[in-house]
Amino acid sequence: MSEETKEKGDIIDVNVALAMAERDDAIEKLSAALDRIKELEQKLGNAEALIEEDSKAALVNKIAPRTSVSKSILSKMSVEELMKWDKVLDTAMPGFKSGAPVSDYKKTSARQKLDSTHLEYMKKITGGS
Repeated sequence: MSEETKEKGDIIDVNVALAMAERDDAIEKLSAALDRIKELEQKLGNAEALIEEDSKAALVNKIAPRTSVSKSILSKMSVEELMKWDKVLDTAMPGFKSGAPVSDYKKTSARQKLDSTHLEYMKKITGGS
């Protein structure tokens, strides 16, 4: 074997060794990156669960005073179902202030009804004004 062939073989061996070292380094970096991705996905899942839990609690607390359904039953519903309930209740009770008990919702008293009926009757008798 000639000296030139031996040098070319040594250069090839060095290049192969460098390429393998770079490959091993890349594999380690990829493995570390994949581990980090798994960790971040787990944290994201935990954060999403916490946000959903908070949203659900807020909706339950907003809906519960406006309905006779218990909080324990509302808590078993999904966020989407609770959002639908909230929308329906907003439509059905537009003047209701969230947090006030349903019994405190402004109602016409018997005295007010009697007064308005009496006023209408008196208008009819007296001819209008």
